[in-house]
Amino acid sequence: MANGKSFLDFIVDAKADRELAVAFMQLMNPEDIKPFFDQHGYEIKEDDVQKVVEVRQLFAEMPHPQGGDRY
Repeated sequence: MANGKSFLDFIVDAKADRELAVAFMQLMNPEDIKPFFDQHGYEIKEDDVQKVVEVRQLFAEMPHPQGGDRY
């Protein structure tokens, strides 16, 4: 799927789409990363999967948002 949406576009979209963000945060296996992005219309390279895993871990370690809202 060549729609030109990158991982950065995903970050912007996930900020506005809680369900998308939660689905991303629930990924536990690196082999699920590329299929997840393909399914949702984002283009990432196989070479970038490890970087995405690292970003996901950074997000998981961030403090939860105010008001009890959690991933």
